[in-house]
Amino acid sequence: MAVTIKEIAALAGVSRGTVDRALNKRGNVKPEVEKRILDIAERLGYKPNLAAKSLASSGQPSIIGVLVCAEGNDFFGEVLAGIDDAADEIQDFGYHVQVKKMRGFDVEDQLALIDEFDAMGISALAITPINDERIKNRLHALLEANIPVVALNVDIEGGEDITYVGCDYMVSGQTAGAMMGLVTKGEGRVLIVTGSKRILGHNFRVQGFSQVLKEEYPKLSIVDIIETNDSNDTAYALLTERLSQAPDFDAIYFVAGGAMGGIQAIIDKGYAHQFKIITNDATSDRIKQMRAGVIDATICQQPYEQGYTSIKTLFEYAVFGNRSEGIKKYTTTNIKLKYNFK
Repeated sequence: MAVTIKEIAALAGVSRGTVDRALNKRGNVKPEVEKRILDIAERLGYKPNLAAKSLASSGQPSIIGVLVCAEGNDFFGEVLAGIDDAADEIQDFGYHVQVKKMRGFDVEDQLALIDEFDAMGISALAITPINDERIKNRLHALLEANIPVVALNVDIEGGEDITYVGCDYMVSGQTAGAMMGLVTKGEGRVLIVTGSKRILGHNFRVQGFSQVLKEEYPKLSIVDIIETNDSNDTAYALLTERLSQAPDFDAIYFVAGGAMGGIQAIIDKGYAHQFKIITNDATSDRIKQMRAGVIDATICQQPYEQGYTSIKTLFEYAVFGNRSEGIKKYTTTNIKLKYNFK
């Protein structure tokens, strides 16, 4: 079996983008790191994919578009890092990755950005789709025009023929529900703070969480579900207002973005350590608050792998014609506590 850049990166302890730059002599790699990479590649008998290189465009590079609802959401930092590393690896094949970021979940904004990409003549698109019929129809139109599409990080209803790379949100929500049952000892009142009902994955998390509480922890009740639109500012305002009166909850499940705004409101109102709190994802701020004992656990979903795999999947579609629409590539769901971070 051919040796891959991923395997070399793991052995060298660097990113796949760094390996690609070293192997292709494109600079921006420390000499000692480059030597380590080249030694490993030689020892393993790595051979570059010359057949793929021969397919590179001789003129302007082909464009893979990336459209993510990432503005104001620190979770996407690692997603974008994975995208960047994959982009480094494919640029020598004549492919350029262009990223557009939007704030929130406005359907008209997303449609306009898809149209911008289409006008550019993109070869493929990775997108965090808003769960709306108009978005679904627009993505199907791209597929019909022979432009492959990957739903990145979140899926879309009716998109069974669209490849998905991301979290299994139902499992993520169920895992959060199980953790909530454990940290509360199965009793109490839970406030759910979600991102947006326009995002299918957020809804699946709420559904999975609620299912576990209903079936396994009947003494845990959900008092309310509020939306932050993945905004820290909105979450801060909503929790500040709610905590201005006597809290009607004992625990909080932060489903998506905006969690840190809500947690800051809890701290500012003097309620740190009073509530049991479960979040999703391992951003630096969440890790800090977990180590401080404010957050009890967080459920992770491998954001770097989501970004990297989405681009490499589209690249293989575009270059080799590996069209396999409808495949669901789920990343691993795991639980992080303050004790098991590096």
